[in-house]
Amino acid sequence: MPPELAGRSALIDEFVGVLWESRQTGEGQRPWVLSGLRGVGKTVLLNQFGREAQELGLLVVKVEASPGQSLAAALSKQLNLTLRRIISTSEKARQLWLRAARVLKSFQIRVDPSGSYTFGVDLEAETGVGAPTGGTAVRENG
Repeated sequence: MPPELAGRSALIDEFVGVLWESRQTGEGQRPWVLSGLRGVGKTVLLNQFGREAQELGLLVVKVEASPGQSLAAALSKQLNLTLRRIISTSEKARQLWLRAARVLKSFQIRVDPSGSYTFGVDLEAETGVGAPTGGTAVRENG
C-alpha cells in the first residue's frame, strides 16, 4: 500500500459520508464504479474503502472474479466464511444473522420455462402492528 493516497482524500471522505448516511437511513446509494488504467490505484482505493467501512463496524467481503469460478460461487464462499467467523464470536451477531435468515427464507421466486416468474413473500403477522397474515404474491410476465 502506498504511504498516502495522493489526491484521493475528497473521494474517501465522500465514501465515508455515504457509509454514514447508509447506516442512518438503512438504505445505500447506487453502486459506485471505479475505472481506470492498470496501475492507477483502483485496488488500493478499494482496500482503503474496505478499511473505512470496517472502522465503522460494517462487514466487508473481498471477492476477486476469476475465469475458473462463477462470481456467485466466489461471493457465496466469502460471505459464508465471513458470517461464520462473526457468528462464532458474538451472540448478538448470531441472533441478528438468524433473524435475517428467517426473513430471507420467507422470500420465494419461481421461474417457468416460458420466462414467466412469480415472486412471493410468506409473512408472519407482527404483533401490535397489524401486519397482514398469510402469503403475498406478485406475478409478472417477463
